[in-house]
Amino acid sequence: MLLPGGQSILAPVQLLEGIVDHVVTAMAKTGGRLADELDEIEDHILDERVRGERRRLGPIRRDAVRLHRQLLGLRAVFHRLETAAGDEQVPAAAIAAAARVAQRLDALDRDMVMLADRSRLMQEELASYLAQASNRQLYTLSVLTALFLPPTLVTGLFGMNTKGLPLAENDSGSSIAIAVAVVSALAAFALIRGLGIRPPRD
Repeated sequence: MLLPGGQSILAPVQLLEGIVDHVVTAMAKTGGRLADELDEIEDHILDERVRGERRRLGPIRRDAVRLHRQLLGLRAVFHRLETAAGDEQVPAAAIAAAARVAQRLDALDRDMVMLADRSRLMQEELASYLAQASNRQLYTLSVLTALFLPPTLVTGLFGMNTKGLPLAENDSGSSIAIAVAVVSALAAFALIRGLGIRPPRD
Protein backbone atom coordinates (compact mmCIF):
# COMPACT_ATOMS: atom_id res chain seq x y z
CA MET A 1 0.00 0.00 0.00
CA LEU A 2 1.23 3.49 -0.85
CA LEU A 3 0.61 6.87 0.76
CA PRO A 4 -0.45 9.83 -1.46
CA GLY A 5 3.18 10.99 -1.43
CA GLY A 6 4.33 7.71 -2.94
CA GLN A 7 5.74 6.23 0.27
CA SER A 8 5.17 2.56 0.86
CA ILE A 9 3.46 1.36 4.04
CA LEU A 10 5.24 -1.50 5.76
CA ALA A 11 3.45 -1.38 9.13
CA PRO A 12 0.14 -0.16 10.58
CA VAL A 13 1.95 2.52 12.58
CA GLN A 14 3.22 4.03 9.33
CA LEU A 15 -0.35 4.20 8.04
CA LEU A 16 -1.46 5.97 11.24
CA GLU A 17 1.44 8.39 11.07
CA GLY A 18 0.70 9.11 7.40
CA ILE A 19 -2.98 9.80 8.09
CA VAL A 20 -2.19 12.10 11.00
CA ASP A 21 0.49 13.82 8.93
CA HIS A 22 -2.10 14.50 6.22
CA VAL A 23 -4.53 15.95 8.78
CA VAL A 24 -1.86 18.11 10.40
CA THR A 25 -0.75 19.42 7.00
CA ALA A 26 -4.32 20.47 6.21
CA MET A 27 -4.60 22.20 9.60
CA ALA A 28 -1.27 23.96 9.03
CA LYS A 29 -2.49 25.27 5.66
CA THR A 30 -5.63 26.59 7.34
CA GLY A 31 -3.50 28.23 10.03
CA GLY A 32 -1.33 29.85 7.38
CA ARG A 33 -4.39 31.25 5.64
CA LEU A 34 -5.69 32.66 8.93
CA ALA A 35 -2.30 34.21 9.67
CA ASP A 36 -2.26 35.89 6.24
CA GLU A 37 -5.73 37.34 6.86
CA LEU A 38 -4.62 38.64 10.26
CA ASP A 39 -1.59 40.31 8.65
CA GLU A 40 -3.85 42.07 6.16
CA ILE A 41 -6.27 43.20 8.87
CA GLU A 42 -3.40 44.42 11.03
CA ASP A 43 -2.05 46.51 8.14
CA HIS A 44 -5.47 48.10 7.68
CA ILE A 45 -5.74 48.90 11.39
CA LEU A 46 -2.26 50.46 11.48
CA ASP A 47 -3.07 52.52 8.38
CA GLU A 48 -6.45 53.49 9.91
CA ARG A 49 -8.27 52.04 6.91
CA VAL A 50 -10.87 50.15 8.91
CA ARG A 51 -13.58 48.79 6.60
CA GLY A 52 -15.39 45.75 7.96
CA GLU A 53 -12.32 44.30 9.71
CA ARG A 54 -14.36 43.73 12.84
CA ARG A 55 -16.60 41.27 11.00
CA ARG A 56 -13.57 39.46 9.57
CA LEU A 57 -11.83 39.01 12.93
CA GLY A 58 -14.69 37.02 14.48
CA PRO A 59 -14.53 34.02 12.09
CA ILE A 60 -10.72 33.98 12.23
CA ARG A 61 -10.70 33.76 16.02
CA ARG A 62 -13.46 31.14 15.97
CA ASP A 63 -11.55 28.95 13.47
CA ALA A 64 -8.31 29.26 15.45
CA VAL A 65 -10.03 28.25 18.70
CA ARG A 66 -11.78 25.35 16.95
CA LEU A 67 -8.49 24.04 15.55
CA HIS A 68 -6.90 24.40 18.98
CA ARG A 69 -9.62 22.25 20.54
CA GLN A 70 -9.19 19.58 17.89
CA LEU A 71 -5.45 19.56 18.40
CA LEU A 72 -5.86 19.17 22.15
CA GLY A 73 -7.58 15.81 21.63
CA LEU A 74 -4.96 14.58 19.15
CA ARG A 75 -2.11 15.70 21.39
CA ALA A 76 -3.55 13.87 24.38
CA VAL A 77 -3.80 10.60 22.43
CA PHE A 78 -0.25 10.66 21.10
CA HIS A 79 1.27 11.90 24.35
CA ARG A 80 -0.33 8.96 26.15
CA LEU A 81 1.11 6.64 23.50
CA GLU A 82 4.49 8.34 23.83
CA THR A 83 4.57 7.73 27.59
CA ALA A 84 3.96 4.01 27.04
CA ALA A 85 7.70 3.38 26.77
CA GLY A 86 8.63 0.14 28.51
CA ASP A 87 5.25 -1.44 27.84
CA GLU A 88 5.93 -4.70 26.03
CA GLN A 89 2.55 -4.51 24.28
CA VAL A 90 3.47 -1.27 22.50
CA PRO A 91 6.16 -1.60 19.78
CA ALA A 92 9.12 0.74 19.93
CA ALA A 93 8.33 1.93 16.40
CA ALA A 94 4.87 3.03 17.53
CA ILE A 95 6.33 4.98 20.44
CA ALA A 96 8.88 6.68 18.18
CA ALA A 97 6.15 7.60 15.68
CA ALA A 98 3.95 8.91 18.49
CA ALA A 99 6.82 11.12 19.70
CA ARG A 100 7.30 12.57 16.22
CA VAL A 101 3.58 13.20 15.74
CA ALA A 102 3.19 14.68 19.24
CA GLN A 103 6.07 17.08 18.63
CA ARG A 104 4.49 18.32 15.42
CA LEU A 105 1.07 18.61 17.05
CA ASP A 106 2.55 20.64 19.91
CA ALA A 107 4.16 23.09 17.48
CA LEU A 108 0.96 23.46 15.47
CA ASP A 109 -1.12 23.91 18.62
CA ARG A 110 1.17 26.71 19.79
CA ASP A 111 0.62 28.42 16.45
CA MET A 112 -3.16 28.11 16.83
CA VAL A 113 -3.04 29.55 20.36
CA MET A 114 -0.95 32.46 19.10
CA LEU A 115 -3.45 33.08 16.28
CA ALA A 116 -6.36 33.08 18.73
CA ASP A 117 -4.56 35.46 21.11
CA ARG A 118 -3.49 37.70 18.27
CA SER A 119 -7.02 37.94 16.87
CA ARG A 120 -8.35 38.72 20.38
CA LEU A 121 -5.82 41.52 20.82
CA MET A 122 -6.72 42.91 17.40
CA GLN A 123 -10.41 42.87 18.33
CA GLU A 124 -9.60 44.86 21.48
CA GLU A 125 -7.42 47.30 19.54
CA LEU A 126 -10.09 47.71 16.87
CA ALA A 127 -12.76 48.29 19.52
CA SER A 128 -10.55 50.98 21.09
CA TYR A 129 -10.00 52.61 17.70
CA LEU A 130 -13.73 52.64 16.93
CA ALA A 131 -14.48 54.06 20.38
CA GLN A 132 -11.98 56.87 19.83
CA ALA A 133 -13.46 57.63 16.41
CA SER A 134 -16.94 57.71 17.92
CA ASN A 135 -15.76 60.03 20.70
CA ARG A 136 -14.24 62.42 18.16
CA GLN A 137 -17.48 62.49 16.19
CA LEU A 138 -19.52 63.08 19.35
CA TYR A 139 -17.16 65.90 20.35
CA THR A 140 -17.56 67.57 16.96
CA LEU A 141 -21.34 67.19 17.11
CA SER A 142 -21.47 68.58 20.66
CA VAL A 143 -19.35 71.61 19.75
CA LEU A 144 -21.48 72.36 16.69
CA THR A 145 -24.63 72.02 18.78
CA ALA A 146 -23.25 74.40 21.40
CA LEU A 147 -22.19 76.91 18.73
CA PHE A 148 -25.52 76.92 16.92
CA LEU A 149 -27.77 76.90 19.99
CA PRO A 150 -27.42 80.63 20.92
CA PRO A 151 -27.95 81.84 17.30
CA THR A 152 -30.96 79.54 17.06
CA LEU A 153 -32.44 81.11 20.17
CA VAL A 154 -31.79 84.60 18.77
CA THR A 155 -33.38 83.86 15.40
CA GLY A 156 -36.28 82.16 17.18
CA LEU A 157 -36.83 85.24 19.31
CA PHE A 158 -36.86 87.62 16.36
CA GLY A 159 -39.03 85.29 14.32
CA MET A 160 -41.97 85.11 16.71
CA ASN A 161 -43.98 87.83 14.85
CA THR A 162 -45.46 89.24 18.05
CA LYS A 163 -46.11 92.86 19.01
CA GLY A 164 -43.40 94.74 20.84
CA LEU A 165 -40.66 92.67 19.17
CA PRO A 166 -37.24 94.33 19.69
CA LEU A 167 -35.85 96.15 16.67
CA ALA A 168 -39.11 95.67 14.74
CA GLU A 169 -39.23 99.38 13.88
CA ASN A 170 -35.49 99.75 13.36
CA ASP A 171 -34.26 99.96 9.74
CA SER A 172 -31.09 98.08 10.71
CA GLY A 173 -32.92 95.50 12.82
CA SER A 174 -32.02 92.54 10.65
CA SER A 175 -28.33 93.44 10.65
CA ILE A 176 -28.36 93.90 14.41
CA ALA A 177 -30.10 90.54 14.88
CA ILE A 178 -27.51 88.82 12.67
CA ALA A 179 -24.72 90.50 14.63
CA VAL A 180 -26.24 89.34 17.92
CA ALA A 181 -26.47 85.79 16.57
CA VAL A 182 -22.82 85.84 15.47
CA VAL A 183 -21.67 87.33 18.77
CA SER A 184 -23.62 84.71 20.72
CA ALA A 185 -21.95 81.94 18.71
CA LEU A 186 -18.51 83.45 19.34
CA ALA A 187 -19.33 83.76 23.04
CA ALA A 188 -20.31 80.10 23.14
CA PHE A 189 -17.03 79.16 21.42
CA ALA A 190 -15.03 81.28 23.88
CA LEU A 191 -16.85 79.59 26.75
CA ILE A 192 -15.97 76.15 25.40
CA ARG A 193 -12.32 77.12 25.10
CA GLY A 194 -12.37 78.74 28.52
CA LEU A 195 -13.70 75.59 30.14
CA GLY A 196 -10.80 73.66 28.62
CA ILE A 197 -12.97 71.29 26.61
CA ARG A 198 -10.69 69.56 24.10
CA PRO A 199 -11.25 66.83 21.54
CA PRO A 200 -10.35 63.31 22.75
CA ARG A 201 -6.78 62.29 21.98
CA ASP A 202 -5.70 58.99 20.45
